[in-house]
Amino acid sequence: KSVICYATNWPQYRPGQGKFAMSDTDPNKCSIMVFAFAKIVGNKLVNYEENDIGANGQYMQFTQLKQQYPSMKTLLAVGGWTHGGDPFSAMAATAQGRAEFVQTTVAYLRQYNFDGLDLDWEYPKANDKQNLVLLLQELRQAFDAEAAAGMSPLMLIMAVAAGLQNAVPGYDVPALNRYLDYISVMTYDYHGTWEDQTGLLAPLNSPPGDDLSMTNSLNWWVQSGASKSKIHVGLALYGRNWKLANPGDTAIGSPTAGKGTIGRFTREAGVLSHYEICERLINGGYTTVLDPLGQINYAYNGQEWITYEDTVSIASKVQFILDND
Repeated sequence: KSVICYATNWPQYRPGQGKFAMSDTDPNKCSIMVFAFAKIVGNKLVNYEENDIGANGQYMQFTQLKQQYPSMKTLLAVGGWTHGGDPFSAMAATAQGRAEFVQTTVAYLRQYNFDGLDLDWEYPKANDKQNLVLLLQELRQAFDAEAAAGMSPLMLIMAVAAGLQNAVPGYDVPALNRYLDYISVMTYDYHGTWEDQTGLLAPLNSPPGDDLSMTNSLNWWVQSGASKSKIHVGLALYGRNWKLANPGDTAIGSPTAGKGTIGRFTREAGVLSHYEICERLINGGYTTVLDPLGQINYAYNGQEWITYEDTVSIASKVQFILDND
């Protein structure tokens, strides 16, 4: 089994104990590490942060982790939720745009010592579907041509939607399966503070009539043509939190009055790092519940309501993966 781990380049700006540089990463459990993120500007990969590049930059700190773990691969992810889909759509829409992206991407990955690319296009629309296939085909051809010339093979993976409202129109699954080394299904964020009621971040199963679950997502990907051997299942090491409209109404689906209390390290309303959640639970006052159907936790205290994973819920999902291999 392989484990893909993501490290993001913005925790370097967090205060105190929350501050985290790429050199602080401990990837001893990871087969592949992915640096998140780069962006697309004018059909080319560009670093997000000024200190990503240069001597002892975040890129260099990240790829140097291979000195300690030589069998591990380090990949660069492009895109992400904040980046959006428009730069991908514009680049992939023309043969010239794709060719420029492919050619410069190979050079960029080699320049900064990455072992491959992770496309995090959130999300391709119906009119992007064929262009995405062409982009993947042309990237694969370029990567294979390099390998045939004696270079170490570059990996090509993609983070894809778990929600069927985005997956069904956006992906030609057999084509993705043909060109990608791995397909990383983002089986989390099924619910969050964009909704006006509480919900589970990443339920393994969901009630009848609700297709928002890891099981339903993964079944769709396999039935649509993805090889089980290529699928990687996303596990979220963070949580989502709401402010309850009524502190006495604490069940899943309870009405909310906005986002929960901001974490003192992440400083982003509606999301908490795992260590911020642990700190709150240790400090006391929270009632915790492991939802038997979703196999994921929620906790509440006054108006605060948090959904999150822990070692028990992660273990149940890993067991599900092993049982369905």
